[in-house]
Amino acid sequence: DPSNAIFVENSIPSRDLQTFFFSDVEDMNLFLRIIRQEKGWKKVSAVLTPTVASDSFQPGVDHSSLKALGLVGHVREMVAAPDPVLAFLCSNHAVHKVAVFSTKAERFNDRLVEEFNLTKFFLGTKQQTVSKSQYSAAKSTLTKEVKGKGLLTMSMDKERVVRLEDELKEKKREEEQVRSQIESTETELAELNK
Repeated sequence: DPSNAIFVENSIPSRDLQTFFFSDVEDMNLFLRIIRQEKGWKKVSAVLTPTVASDSFQPGVDHSSLKALGLVGHVREMVAAPDPVLAFLCSNHAVHKVAVFSTKAERFNDRLVEEFNLTKFFLGTKQQTVSKSQYSAAKSTLTKEVKGKGLLTMSMDKERVVRLEDELKEKKREEEQVRSQIESTETELAELNK
């Protein structure tokens, strides 16, 4: 859902939204050598994905309890990606713990911080980041209004889609004609071989 891009873009650093993912270290090193040394592209990043499954990362707070307070979902649920990529995002950015609430949940802010111990969450387009003092049990909350960065939003070229769909239909018609010719030729061949 494109409307969720704002939460994803504000939970994951831009560099990790534009990185290449690898499951094999040798493949990654070869890729980086070619890109950086041969092509000269120094700002390309690559990461090695973890070997654990993304479902091993759980929010730690009962989903139904938060749902009653206006939970829309967690950022992890808003990302469509292969499992190793999701595991990396959970491992490095804890997207499985970043909850997204409707704006109506603002009245429960203190409960979310004190009772549920959430450290990063969204209330509508407000991001709450909670930090705990190293010297006391005091918690402080940083609130900031977030905006989309435009990294994940896409616009669709509808004319091109229509044109490509028409081309696909034409290719399917051509394929059907070729299949029909093949069947006819095979039938003739079978008759001649009798």
